[in-house]
Amino acid sequence: MLLEEETGELTIQAGVGISKRAQRLVRLKPGEGISGKVASTAKPLLINDVSKDFIYKEFLVEKERPRETILSLPLIFQGNVLGVITLSNKVTGKPFFHQDEVLLSTLANQAAVAIANANLYQEAVTDERTKLYLPRYYLRRLDEEIERARRYRFSLSVLRIEIDHLQEYKKRYGEEAGAIAMVYLARLLKRCTRRSDIQAVWPHEGFAVILPQIKPEDAVKLARRLVKVTEAYTRVAETMGRKTLLSGESSRTPEKLHQLTVSIGVGSCRERDTGRDVMGRVGTLLEKAKYGGGNRVVAG
Repeated sequence: MLLEEETGELTIQAGVGISKRAQRLVRLKPGEGISGKVASTAKPLLINDVSKDFIYKEFLVEKERPRETILSLPLIFQGNVLGVITLSNKVTGKPFFHQDEVLLSTLANQAAVAIANANLYQEAVTDERTKLYLPRYYLRRLDEEIERARRYRFSLSVLRIEIDHLQEYKKRYGEEAGAIAMVYLARLLKRCTRRSDIQAVWPHEGFAVILPQIKPEDAVKLARRLVKVTEAYTRVAETMGRKTLLSGESSRTPEKLHQLTVSIGVGSCRERDTGRDVMGRVGTLLEKAKYGGGNRVVAG
């Protein structure tokens, strides 16, 4: 589990023997449950029967409380807790011992260094405001994905997205409101696309998404869903000003978010395309969507 910078919560990023549902839903605040306590104290925790331990917190309860042995270790780099690694139930069936904690703490420290280095690289290729990739990195990944799609005969589609009438929006509500709109739409893109998809900011306050291994008709369906969801969610945010799915449990919808619509161009990779070829063609489709009145999808 890693600590999310925005929410301060622990979320499952990788695991073995963990259901997809648990990976999607389980979130822990520091101090909550075993992993939360390890994150808040920065100290390992060894429990040889969680069914008898009050710290253990149950999630997605579907059966009796398990009898597990657990060793939970903090991932620490330069004094900062990055997350927690938790091991349960040795293959031998024996409990964890202190020597296990010593050995695995060394491995956890090495893992923390690797995670910190990965985070530094991520920061170098990521837009600070939206947390999406920068255009140069996106284009490199697009060329790689095109080559992979060509080699393995996969379908590959690309989206270009822009907020309709963004300049008028900023004139009416202010530059800060425009920045909030970009961040909100970036979150929406993350929620509505798959983990394997690659989202980026694009010049002139737009977005781009690579959709590997997706049929062209499914890419169009996704784009249409984004158009509908953007309009619906921002209408709710403007009129209600309450918590929404995108805001998370620990934050509120920004007060300066107002009704938005988007236009989207959708294109698929052709036989001899380069990344710039695809982006140029999809950019033309996006312009058609905008000049057609906006709040729509144009595919080609």
